[in-house]
Amino acid sequence: GITPSQQVNESIDLAESVGLQLPVLWFDIEAYTDGSIPTKAEVAAAVVACHARNIQPGIYTRRDIWAGIGNPSLTEVWLWVAAWNDDPTLEVEAFGGMAVMGHQYANHADDGTPLDMNVFDRRATG
Repeated sequence: GITPSQQVNESIDLAESVGLQLPVLWFDIEAYTDGSIPTKAEVAAAVVACHARNIQPGIYTRRDIWAGIGNPSLTEVWLWVAAWNDDPTLEVEAFGGMAVMGHQYANHADDGTPLDMNVFDRRATG
């Protein structure tokens, strides 16, 4: 029931209230517990709201989820791609016109413990 713009602005306001300058605000674009996914219009509204606040927008998603919202092209948005290939590098194929800045390469630690394993470009971590 909260608009994407309000969600973005409240997130940025919270960060600023504790003195945190966000290098990027990541949007989690995946299937939620009710099975829904954000729409292309909702994602676009969140991106616009980020740009209005001079914050770099980023998308965390998988290729199939992105296809499910119509494969929008967002050339000024960073991508944190979930591609479990056990390769802890940023050498993964981009999509949606976005630049890969993060890669979730596994959903488990080396010992098999469930744990999301990620690598990021330094610009995405501040």
